[in-house]
Amino acid sequence: MFRMFSSRLAGAVARGTGDRPVGLNVFILPADTAYPFIAWCYANYASGAVVDFSDRGSPLLFADTATPVDVRTAAARYDVMKADTCSRTPADLIADWSDDLVAVGIGCSVVVDHAMTAAGIGLKHIARSVALAVYETAVPTRAVGPFSARQHVSMRIVKKAQADDAVAVTGRYPVLHGAPVHVGDAAELGIADLAKPVLGAGLMPDDDEICLFWGCGVTLRAALSGTVFWMANSEGSLVATPFPISAFRTPDPRAPS
Repeated sequence: MFRMFSSRLAGAVARGTGDRPVGLNVFILPADTAYPFIAWCYANYASGAVVDFSDRGSPLLFADTATPVDVRTAAARYDVMKADTCSRTPADLIADWSDDLVAVGIGCSVVVDHAMTAAGIGLKHIARSVALAVYETAVPTRAVGPFSARQHVSMRIVKKAQADDAVAVTGRYPVLHGAPVHVGDAAELGIADLAKPVLGAGLMPDDDEICLFWGCGVTLRAALSGTVFWMANSEGSLVATPFPISAFRTPDPRAPS
């Protein structure tokens, strides 16, 4: 998917305070499970926003660029998983790497919080200095091979007057989860209590505010919970890339031609 943006990645540099380097979630699996997993991600792209995946045995994402990313060392901490149990949290994956592994880079919507803030959109969790809330919904993903899960979503609360702007700004970053999958009543997603997220801090909207929900990479962890062996960056420890947010931005459809 990143090849849509490959011409922009060459020599791309951050421009302005909202244009920060993009961090990714990365999932690493043996090849025989990695390729069905990639297919599942594409079938559920709002959650599994594939940015790139490595060749079998290669730890490099963006291998066709001048600045490839070695997923073994680009995060501060990793989870080595057996099904849904974390067995170790090493600082790198050099000793864990093998010639049968494939790395899958997934966009993270947390990155576009900076783009929304730069556009003047106020985000309640940032104003309150609390962690972004993630919820499990009652919405099933499309099953592919052994992979399926209920969709998980991240929630942001904005002023009602800024909701359309939030949709428009984030919609320009499809590989970073794009526009929200739902705007408004959480109950329509099967979320019974906003005070009880599976991750982060549950906030409530005021009368002049509205909830927006984005596809979330936590869905991928749920889908992998029955997989014998897999590895990933730890929560809160994204895989660093040198590429700025602007390199992944599509043209503004509202701009005059």
